[in-house]
Amino acid sequence: MEEGEREEELERLIEEIKADPDWSKWGSVLQQKPPVEVAEILQNLPEHLFFDFFEKFSLEQQALIFNELDREFQKKLLTHLGPRKFAEIFELADSAERVDFFKDLSPEEQSLLLPYLPKPVREEVIKLSAYPEDTAGGIMSTDFATLYEGMTAKEALEKVRRDAPRKMIYYTYVVDDDQKLKGVLTLRKLVLAEPDQKIDDLMLKDFVYAHVNEDREDVVNKIEKYELIAIPVVNDLGQLVGIVTYDEAMDVLREEQTEDLEKMMGIVPEETFEYKELSIWDHYRRRVVWLVILALMAMGTATVIQFFEGLISKVAVLAFFLPLVTGMGGNSGSQAAAQIIRALALGQVSVSDWLRIVWNEARVGIILGLTLGLLGMVEVFLVVDPSQLGPGFELIKIAWVVGISLSVQIVFATLMGSLIPLIIHALGKDPALASSPFLATLVDVTGVAIYFTVAMWLLDVNLNG
Repeated sequence: MEEGEREEELERLIEEIKADPDWSKWGSVLQQKPPVEVAEILQNLPEHLFFDFFEKFSLEQQALIFNELDREFQKKLLTHLGPRKFAEIFELADSAERVDFFKDLSPEEQSLLLPYLPKPVREEVIKLSAYPEDTAGGIMSTDFATLYEGMTAKEALEKVRRDAPRKMIYYTYVVDDDQKLKGVLTLRKLVLAEPDQKIDDLMLKDFVYAHVNEDREDVVNKIEKYELIAIPVVNDLGQLVGIVTYDEAMDVLREEQTEDLEKMMGIVPEETFEYKELSIWDHYRRRVVWLVILALMAMGTATVIQFFEGLISKVAVLAFFLPLVTGMGGNSGSQAAAQIIRALALGQVSVSDWLRIVWNEARVGIILGLTLGLLGMVEVFLVVDPSQLGPGFELIKIAWVVGISLSVQIVFATLMGSLIPLIIHALGKDPALASSPFLATLVDVTGVAIYFTVAMWLLDVNLNG
């Protein structure tokens, strides 16, 4: 079934359940659907039906549905069920989901829930919640299967059957008595092995792993580069402390892309980006800071234009091409910035490569500048009527002003677009802060200055005359 058809089917089902909310009629239908679809259906029902239907599922099913619910509905369940009953569901939920939920609770809510959690779960959420959210430790899960050195394939399979997690058994991780990670073994290889074969001979000893304090973007890049379903996470002693799954990596990737997009558009990022959930004041607050900064920067453009007011009054036709010079500078700078931000995010370049990057972008900027400069000169001849020019001014000189200014502006903007993200990254900040609005406003100011300076030079205009 196509995605659009499935969405339409879900919408029809939701409306039918609302019209006739009889569990005996819909229970078997919902039981057959994936947890993510059940969660979507329940969240679109009236609140009393949401609770009523949710409690009809088995405890294991409730945990799977809980994993897929929005945080708002997860918290509603805690309030409705109470900490004792909620703890039974919470215990069976995904490890990563438990930690994320626990972090979002207030200290008071955490203290109410903790006493009802089994000791292993309680210790796990407290320990994992201590890791910063932007590290491997902050996104890892403890739902993984471990095996011990020296086991036979038969012994290993028996252990996997006993205590394999509900979600991730594609890989099993071989550790020693001190829990140090020694190898990775795929379930397929384990199943196909001879019963008496040692797992030490089967496991992959040269494997990719992440450190618990490693930046989560770097972890995601490793998963993507090596096409992993999950990556093990170790501490300073080399002990296995968790895994980051592909699903979690994709969630992080979406969050990072959203955050970068917001920063590049001059919007203050929010942890929860749900448009409908934000108040008018929240939307205002997220946008106003950068707009005020950009407005103050734009005052520089007005100041430069005011300085060259005499030149504009003498050669009014110059004003026609000012948007072309400033606009193309902003576009070329944004292109360069986007390229460098992406390359930094993927680990393709680092700050130490700045000289090579500048050399590359300078050459690209020169070629682009010459191309667009020539185009600008042609545009002058197509647009400007020579009779519009005052005495002493020639059309060819106006064309040269536009062409040279446009070329210089594009080279400058391209260099700024490549250097600013590197500088911000070197300062330990997110290079996405080199946002399109910020860069465009900056090169607007420089573009106006370049344009009118070149005009004064070529046209030999005396502003005091």
